[in-house]
Amino acid sequence: MNLELLQVMGSIIINIQNIEGCLNIDFKQDNLNKDQFYFRMDWQNNIFFKSLLNSNEFDIFEGSLKTLCYNPTIEIIGKNNRVLKIIKKNYKRELQRI
Repeated sequence: MNLELLQVMGSIIINIQNIEGCLNIDFKQDNLNKDQFYFRMDWQNNIFFKSLLNSNEFDIFEGSLKTLCYNPTIEIIGKNNRVLKIIKKNYKRELQRI
């Protein structure tokens, strides 16, 4: 499933980068644990980030994680360096709290 995740995330990243307010996306596979991936998105501000949550691109991103990742953990670091860990499978609801 790792190959499928890498392929799907490649096209998702291109689409998300085209959303207004997206500054940077970093996606990589861990060198030691090939089943672990790192995904980071930087946004101009929380308004743009929250607009992502209502986009079709985020629905595709979320669906891909649910389908291709076993028990994913997502960490979001906000402007005030607050870390939100999401272990559940309802990212959108949890991310709205940022």
